Amino acid sequence: MTMLRADGSALGVRAYQNYLNLAAQIPINAKEVVFRLHYMQHFLPRNNSRILDLGAYLGANMIHYGLLGHTVEGVEGAARYVERFHEEMENLPSLPIYMHHCMIQDFQPEGEFDYVICGEVLEHAPNPQEIIQKAHDCLRPGGTAFFCVLNHKLPPHINLYSRDTLREEMRGFKKLRSIDTGDHFTCQGVK
Repeated sequence: MTMLRADGSALGVRAYQNYLNLAAQIPINAKEVVFRLHYMQHFLPRNNSRILDLGAYLGANMIHYGLLGHTVEGVEGAARYVERFHEEMENLPSLPIYMHHCMIQDFQPEGEFDYVICGEVLEHAPNPQEIIQKAHDCLRPGGTAFFCVLNHKLPPHINLYSRDTLREEMRGFKKLRSIDTGDHFTCQGVK
């Protein structure tokens, strides 16, 4: 796996290890970044992108991509997760990231995004198609949405996905590309 800096240069193995060590110093971020690496390695945004994270949880993806030089906004409906995110941000250098506290369906973006990521959210949603539509609406023309779901049902999941059902949910996108990472399915598509 090759990680890229915002300027497009490759982040070498030692530099990436240093990055992970930095991430490990951020209590809410460390385990989330390491846990998500096996599927987030398939999300490779272009340099200096504007990224939206729907269902941002504690902000691990936001911090990860902010440290790589991207501008990132997140949407999270759970007040306690947003509070914990803001507490942790007090201990970090200034990053180009911002967390919105609202339900995904109620989010009103200021401008369009190059990418929308939504990891492990659709399994919990009573109406996942609304979230997929919100992702589509928030993208600029030619922008890419990246969804990831667990491929097995655990409490409190109310939806179970296969590669085919996730692709079907994303039928409003073009150039669909799916990956089975073992315990997750990812699917990305272009607006």
